[in-house]
Amino acid sequence: MVELILFEINNKNNIKKYNIFDKDNNIIKIKACNVKTPFGREINKFNSKQHRLNIAYKRSEENDLSLIQIIKDLENYFKDFEELKNFNLNSNIIETKDNIIIRFHLKTCNNKTTTTLVHSNKNYNVEWIDYDSTKLSNFEITPDCFWINHKNNTYGISLLIIHVFQFIN
Repeated sequence: MVELILFEINNKNNIKKYNIFDKDNNIIKIKACNVKTPFGREINKFNSKQHRLNIAYKRSEENDLSLIQIIKDLENYFKDFEELKNFNLNSNIIETKDNIIIRFHLKTCNNKTTTTLVHSNKNYNVEWIDYDSTKLSNFEITPDCFWINHKNNTYGISLLIIHVFQFIN
């Protein structure tokens, strides 16, 4: 069970955004361990930069797919809302022939990435320019917000990476 609290209405784009809390009014946090993030990107959207990182699970490898199931369950939860019956879900899960990919946002402030990146053998925070996409990482993730676009009849959940811990040899 989740609770939605409206925090922004963008009249220009007809988008409503809601914070997502659990039944005890806590921010939902999810962990993903020992996963690869082969690529990310920076895009310009709504006059600001968005920094994204994608986690990829290979279909051919044995993986703990519970993170994928948690996100699917969270996205599917909103399909039962009467207001969204004729809306399309813009999912964060992309399935390709070889991979299952999940899209995430990084925290930003003034177009600069502020999500914590820690290299485990150095024991201090490093800049994202030091991020190594070939190494396994551990993440702490939260659903940043639930959004509805009434103009395009779409809805979805923005997923935010809070912390990244990367093991460097």
